[in-house]
Amino acid sequence: FQASRRTVEEKKRPVDASLKSARERHSGSEHSIARARARLTALAGELEAVAREIESLQSVPSAESAAKLAAGQERQARLRTEQGATSDTLVAAEAELPGLAAEVARLQGEAERCAAEIAAIDSERNAIIARLDGELGWIRGELQTATQQGRTVGKEQSNLYRQLGQALYESSIRAPALAGAVERVATIDTARAETESRLQVSLSETGALPAGTMPRFWGVVVGVPLLVAAVGFGSYALVTRYPPSPAPTSSTVSPPARIDVEAEKDRAVQRFVQAGKGSDEQTRRSAVAILREDLLTMGATADPAHLPTLAKVLRSDAPELRAAAADAMGMIRPTTAETEALARLLQDPAAPVAEAARRALEASADPAARELAAKNRATKE
Repeated sequence: FQASRRTVEEKKRPVDASLKSARERHSGSEHSIARARARLTALAGELEAVAREIESLQSVPSAESAAKLAAGQERQARLRTEQGATSDTLVAAEAELPGLAAEVARLQGEAERCAAEIAAIDSERNAIIARLDGELGWIRGELQTATQQGRTVGKEQSNLYRQLGQALYESSIRAPALAGAVERVATIDTARAETESRLQVSLSETGALPAGTMPRFWGVVVGVPLLVAAVGFGSYALVTRYPPSPAPTSSTVSPPARIDVEAEKDRAVQRFVQAGKGSDEQTRRSAVAILREDLLTMGATADPAHLPTLAKVLRSDAPELRAAAADAMGMIRPTTAETEALARLLQDPAAPVAEAARRALEASADPAARELAAKNRATKE
């Protein structure tokens, strides 16, 4: 289309130039005719005046009138000569005008034909482009539909592969090609059984703690803001106010008493609860580490009864505890009830918390939660 248009434009260009020149000549000829006619009219008036003047001078002969008569007759001859030349110019211009008009009309028609060819080329091009745009739009729609169908099929395929793998593992069929994978899964199951056994022992020991320990624990998790900047000046004030006692020099130092680890953990949490926002960084780190370990222990039980409690911990001010609670929920496999709370954490300012929430959503029994986790992963990638 562009080549055809350029060919016609190249043919039209000299036509336009010739048309412009013919129009200028035609216009010049018309101006010449108008000037000649105006001059002939003026010459006729001047000749008439000169004739009257000569006639009056001839009626009164004298030496003075003879001189004026000669001058009048000379002027009359000059005017008649100019009148003849102007008439000739007028006749020539009038004779030339029809030819110039015909040339202008011919060139005008040729230029219009070229313009019509260009317009036809543009119209055909626009029609083809519009048809191609329609076909491309239809193709894009088909591609989007096919892509969506492919994603749906891919998800269904992944779910089927997962179900197939679980069925093969739980069946008595032991194909040689699956021996390595089955052995790894069996190792994981064994480790999980050992973890649950240790957990039962830990729960028994926790049940033996002094009364009121667990309520204080959950009061710290849910109610106490844990994300507090380290109050260094508090620790400094305590050290300067109560300087450490000098070490005893006597060689008769009694051996340290056996430390009860669980009781020490309980006291660390109690100190943090009592200090609240005024706790120093060391106290905070110790308490958060203990609480985080307990949260992960709850997750290792895989007991869904812990999910509501862990969901409350997701609102904690400490990012370490939010991340630990999300990881624990992922171990248990959260349900639809926990999807909304975990979804909020995908935008958590602490990156480890957002990652833990995404892992928990991926392990959820709620299909919508898994889809949300997949979209979040795709966005970040």
